[in-house]
Amino acid sequence: MPRNVRPFWLSGWMDGISTEISTGPRSGDGCMRLKINIREDGCVSDKMMIIEGYHLGNDIELQASIHSDDPGEKFGVCRMRVKRDK
Repeated sequence: MPRNVRPFWLSGWMDGISTEISTGPRSGDGCMRLKINIREDGCVSDKMMIIEGYHLGNDIELQASIHSDDPGEKFGVCRMRVKRDK
């Protein structure tokens, strides 16, 4: 029986939730974007972490980056690229 094999997926847990959260793109060539917002001094901050997964030819790339609306703030980007197993 054929099954859906996801090229990448997200698994995690959160305080107050009894089951693990697990998800990924439905198709073998799908993509994913996860945005994590934070509070700063009691307000929703303009800073956020974005984690993306997508295809580049025969490779899969995962990227994590920090973003801010303040153009003066500099943040890094972390990338991981692997060969796609077809």
